[in-house]
Amino acid sequence: VIIGIELILGAPLSPEDQTAYLHLWRYLGWLLGIEEQHNPCARDVKFAKAKMESIVMHLLEPDELSVAVAQHLLRAVRAPSLRPLGKEISAEARPTYPALAQTRYLRSASMTRLLLGDALGDALKLPFDPRQRDAAQRTLWVLRMYGWMCGTPVLGAVLACVHRTAMRA
Repeated sequence: VIIGIELILGAPLSPEDQTAYLHLWRYLGWLLGIEEQHNPCARDVKFAKAKMESIVMHLLEPDELSVAVAQHLLRAVRAPSLRPLGKEISAEARPTYPALAQTRYLRSASMTRLLLGDALGDALKLPFDPRQRDAAQRTLWVLRMYGWMCGTPVLGAVLACVHRTAMRA
């Protein structure tokens, strides 16, 4: 997960941030009842990364069920159904937007492929669409810039206020 955060940020996390993040997940593992000897976060960052690499290299071999689950999850992001506020509409009566649903699927698949890598993307039979890949890379760049802005003193304070206001709404 640290590697994923670093990919989104576009820069490595500081050793202190890595240790703090690992400690959080170690604590969450403890809350979930994971025994210390089975918790990949129980030691240092180097051990956690090695454990993750071992899991990915030795245990993560997508089969047909993995492909089906990945495809189902990516297709679960459908176009929003428009309905009057406060009124429920049955699933059969909801309008569908096949073109928009396909675009969202390709966008999600492209972002997933970008984050997982092409080898795992191929194993999961994720489509490769050059336009959506470019869009995913631009989205990643926007996330990096947003993360950078949140870390600056002035913009960070403003964005924190915006976030708090949005969470209250």
